[in-house]
Amino acid sequence: MPLTTYAEACGKTTSARQFAASEVSLDEVPNARRSALAEPGSILGGDTPWL
Repeated sequence: MPLTTYAEACGKTTSARQFAASEVSLDEVPNARRSALAEPGSILGGDTPWL
């Protein structure tokens, strides 16, 4: 999915969630960012496309 760069607070994430089959939130899981940097495939579970 291409990177979307537009104005803030206009529904980009909400729109992307309609098309994503799986979502990974790096802010909600402790150490998720560290795990993602060390081994990106470890957090990408679930169906594609990911958000």
